[in-house]
Amino acid sequence: MRLSLAATFLAMFVAVAAAPALVSAESGDEPIAEAKVVIIVGPVESSTKSYKRRANEAYAEAIKYTSDVTKVYSPNASWKIVKAATAGASLVIYLGHGNGWPSPYVNDPNYTTKDGFGLNAKKGHGNRNVKYRGEPYMSELDLAPDAVIILNHLCYASGNSEPGRADPKRRVARKRVDNYGAAFLNAGVAAVIAEAHGGITTYIRDLFTTDLPLEDVWRGAWNVHGNELSFPSVRTEGAMAYTDTDKATSGYYRSLVLQPGKTAADFRAGFSL
Repeated sequence: MRLSLAATFLAMFVAVAAAPALVSAESGDEPIAEAKVVIIVGPVESSTKSYKRRANEAYAEAIKYTSDVTKVYSPNASWKIVKAATAGASLVIYLGHGNGWPSPYVNDPNYTTKDGFGLNAKKGHGNRNVKYRGEPYMSELDLAPDAVIILNHLCYASGNSEPGRADPKRRVARKRVDNYGAAFLNAGVAAVIAEAHGGITTYIRDLFTTDLPLEDVWRGAWNVHGNELSFPSVRTEGAMAYTDTDKATSGYYRSLVLQPGKTAADFRAGFSL
C-alpha cells in the first residue's frame, strides 16, 4: 500500500514537471501559455546605452507574463541573429534607428532599406555599423499568428522626422506611418505600434492581461494626447492607420496600423497551449 501511494505521488510529480510552463497574468486571471517575446536594440552610436536601458524596462514588464523573453542587443543584433531569434515570436519590440519614406534621402522604390530595422552590419563590430533591413527583409520574418510589433524611439515610423528637421505635413506623416506599417502587416502581423518618445510597458501589460481591441490598447497608453485621427491604409488592403499628435496638427510621435477587429485576446490566441 505504501509503495503504491509513493508511486502515485511520483507519477503526479512527473506529470506536473512535464507540463508546459504557464504564467499567470499580474491581474490574477487564469494562466496563459508561454508567449515568445523578442526585444531588439539596434546600433545607435553613443545613444545605444540609453536605448538598452529602455529595452530593459520593457523586458522587466514582459517577463512578468512569460519566461520566453529574448534580448538581441547591439553589437550583436545582426540580421541573421534577429531573424533566427524572432521565429515564432508573438511580440517583437525594436528600438533603434528608423529609415522610412518619404524622407530627404534617395528614393528606394523597393523599400530595401526603408521601413524596417537598423541592425548591426556585422556581429560584434560596435554600435556604429548600421545596416538598414527594409520591407523585403521584414517579409521573411516567421512570426506567430496575430503577432504585434512595437517600434520604440524610431524616426519615421510614427510619421515623425529626424531630430532637427521640420515637422512633416499631414500627408507626408501619413505616408510614413502607412509605409512602415505595411512592411510588417504584409508579413502577416496583426498590428504595428510606433511610439517615438514614450515608454511601452502599458502596451505589454494590456496585451497580456486584457481582451481589449488593439485600438484601445494603443489608446490606453499613459501619454495619449487626444488628437486621434484615422485613415484607411493605401499600402495594405483593409488595414486602418491612426495617429495621435502632440498638438492638433503637429508632433507625429504616436501611431498604429492594424487589421481592424483584432484584440488582445487574438494576440494571446496566437501562441498555443
